[in-house]
Amino acid sequence: AAAVAVIATRGDGSACASHDRLRGVWDPAIRAPLAAKGAAWAEVARGLDTYATQWQPLRDAACHAAVPAVEACLDDRFGAFTRLVGSLGSTSQDAALVALRGMPALSDCSDADYLARAPTGSPAALVPWALTVSGRGADVVRAATFVGGDLVIAGDASAGATLAGTPLVAPPGEDERFGFVARLGSDGSVRWAQVLGHVAPVALATSGADVVVIGIAGPGARIGGLAVAAPAEGVLAGLDGVRGEVRWAHAIAAPAPGALASDAAGNLYTAVGGTVSSYTPAGEPRWQDTGTGLAPVGIATAADALVVASAVTGAATIQGQAVGAGGCAVVRLAPATGAIVWMHSLADTCRALTAGGERVAVGGSRSVGTLALTDGALAWAHAVPAAAIAYASDGTLTMAGELASLVRFDGAGRVDAVVSRVRSDVASWLVYGPAGQLVMGGSFTASLTVGERQLHAVGPQDGFVLELSPELVDRVRARARPASAASP
Repeated sequence: AAAVAVIATRGDGSACASHDRLRGVWDPAIRAPLAAKGAAWAEVARGLDTYATQWQPLRDAACHAAVPAVEACLDDRFGAFTRLVGSLGSTSQDAALVALRGMPALSDCSDADYLARAPTGSPAALVPWALTVSGRGADVVRAATFVGGDLVIAGDASAGATLAGTPLVAPPGEDERFGFVARLGSDGSVRWAQVLGHVAPVALATSGADVVVIGIAGPGARIGGLAVAAPAEGVLAGLDGVRGEVRWAHAIAAPAPGALASDAAGNLYTAVGGTVSSYTPAGEPRWQDTGTGLAPVGIATAADALVVASAVTGAATIQGQAVGAGGCAVVRLAPATGAIVWMHSLADTCRALTAGGERVAVGGSRSVGTLALTDGALAWAHAVPAAAIAYASDGTLTMAGELASLVRFDGAGRVDAVVSRVRSDVASWLVYGPAGQLVMGGSFTASLTVGERQLHAVGPQDGFVLELSPELVDRVRARARPASAASP
């Protein structure tokens, strides 16, 4: 790569004393107690020492040379450094090491080719679009899927709520809080929105050109004018993907987030309580498997496989087979019949599930890892908590986890990139679109900053959706490191 030429100088040397910026961010008073916590934390401290020691003369030289692009690049790195140091008091040593290894490279700031490709600083360069669900109460976007190239979202809205400026009108008799499903254009504009009376959506899937929603139902639940049979705890409904009109709705037991998936033929799969069920694209039952002591957290399809992840709450069984006590049970089923193909028990408490290619990924309260789809064998794992995970078409896995960041792993489990300028602690979900775009959403209070774009809450809690530019990840590629041997 070409080096950046020094073409100007700045005479005031005192204005370029970058060591003053490190005072109170990374100095002996902050470093000493961290290094004293043990060998792993001492490794973190040494890594931060190296980064700070390399950053300081580079920043001074850029200041003296008056090269704004280099100064901005190094300031971006200092911001990532500051956020990492500030997060050390509330994270694990393993998560800190992963984030340290994913710090954006300082060498990029002397690479003319990189600087020429770097975003201009415009919010749209890093986040092409973002929108909020804003009402007078607590709003949230809980789920998303793609249909016909468009993003469809679902969540909860409060009185007076708007979605990207479009009013969400509460159903009759439900003024304080209600559910919604909406289809968005490629620019984030609202194509249609369907409100749900006394229904809180928790997951979405597609079936051909239709959108399917599953949610928790309250007394008097209605969806698109169709009453849900009482006494229903949940509802499964199919919507016309083009207009948003409700085609069918069935009463079911109360579902959990992530409890809905579909396959290439449009068949549907739900995991509710200890029961896994399959439905036709029209919502008619195909088969049902029952279990005990299981609390599903996710269901996913890939190739000719159906996988369910459940928290184990007691003496658990599925189809009469005992499941290991405690932790998380991951079970692969045959999509056509529901027959068990394999089971794998994990020590962690699982929180998220996704599948892609020949792998299934599980995110837990203490770790993230992948299993082979063929036999359930552990492929790799990191001792880093994961709240939301998603596979890209190239086999990389992205997770929202600690340290207010997104972490990307390559197919071998090596840290591929860390995006530290995303408040991912508020992300409920991640999803990749057909064009490779990464979309995330959830809820936030007060304000939310992603890259240079800021969102400000109107109510006590607003929902949000935003698309991330690939450049936001690619510009902070991490040095590849082997995955740890931790088991999820």
